[in-house]
Amino acid sequence: MEELVVAEAKSQIARLEAKVQEQIRLTDVAAYSLNQLPPFYATNQRGWDKQRQRAQAECARQISAVVRQAIVNAMNAPLRNPEPLSPRDLISPEQSLFRIQELCNQKGLHWKDVPRAVATAIIDAKQRPGAIAVEPDLVGTGGRRMADGIKSYLKRAKYQVPKVKKQEEDRDFATYMLRADYGLANILEFQVLQVAQKQMARLPPNVAKRIVLEEVAAYALNQLPPMYATSARG
Repeated sequence: MEELVVAEAKSQIARLEAKVQEQIRLTDVAAYSLNQLPPFYATNQRGWDKQRQRAQAECARQISAVVRQAIVNAMNAPLRNPEPLSPRDLISPEQSLFRIQELCNQKGLHWKDVPRAVATAIIDAKQRPGAIAVEPDLVGTGGRRMADGIKSYLKRAKYQVPKVKKQEEDRDFATYMLRADYGLANILEFQVLQVAQKQMARLPPNVAKRIVLEEVAAYALNQLPPMYATSARG
């Protein structure tokens, strides 16, 4: 859904006068729109493809109408100098990759290329004064979820990318990085994952090991209204 909403928002904003475009943050339009639309979470490539097709078939007109209203709202009440979301609100594999891309100055960096890129960055850092500080918010509370997400992405990249065309690979990667690129976050996600982890911890070990945490979270999030935010105020 996020990919479809951002594409529609870009299309509609591009048709506005240049002066009006300067007053609108695409991120705010996307967040408002996503909060008015049903969620379509998936945990694997097959499910993602099905959810995307379903969203296109069932929600195309609704997406267009909601984005139009979001743009009107943004024009009438623009958010001036918004305080960005805290790093804790943006903990995710794609956000971490986004930060690594910035540190390594490689916009299109994939997870599979991170070791080489980081090694190069460390060598470059050693050759000049000063050191790169590691932000504490990159680890800690969301570390386990981040690691699971990275493993999932790497698994898809390793076994599925060779089977698809380069154009499809680029599109999937752009979708994967969409939230980090635009600073979007559904703040319910982390809360749902925490609740799911606590409930699974109370299950007998032989039962818990047969349950995939991400599938539980995706199912729950698809039953709840989305709560996207782009700023601390939001």
